[in-house]
Amino acid sequence: MKHLDSTDIDQLLKIIKVEPSIRIMHLSDGDLECNRQLAGVAGKHGYEFDIRSLSESDYTESLKHFGTHKGITVSKLRLTQPRFSSQAKLYDYLFITAEIQEDMQENLLSRSYESLKSGGLILIIEEENEENLWQRWGHGLESSYFVAANTIPLSGGHSVIIARKMHGWGG
Repeated sequence: MKHLDSTDIDQLLKIIKVEPSIRIMHLSDGDLECNRQLAGVAGKHGYEFDIRSLSESDYTESLKHFGTHKGITVSKLRLTQPRFSSQAKLYDYLFITAEIQEDMQENLLSRSYESLKSGGLILIIEEENEENLWQRWGHGLESSYFVAANTIPLSGGHSVIIARKMHGWGG
């Protein structure tokens, strides 16, 4: 996937509420600029920020840039592992900029649901138009008990689909 424009990232970050004890997870595969901006928001407000790298190269780069920052954790992630969070943490926001193969979507959404707090948001950003993004993710989000799903166009051919985990639904 082409990297997101910093203006688009800045717009997406306005979704994050300014409240105490916010936790953010990013499933990353090489978008260092997105990690930089998420780290900036986390550092400014004292939030926890966990970067879960899906590739060795992203892990190495993220560790080099963020490994010593307070409140930021960098770790490797395999989409087939049983849990995304190793410490039973629940997150308020889950950003996904990594390219996810279609055969892994159901597993990803199930693990994402388990990793989010009630009312938490999942933001899936891909290089797709709104309609294609909805076709690719909409049904899976609904069947995984995410609600209020919407797509938003971004620049550069990217779009984001945002959905909310609702308490007591499905899981």
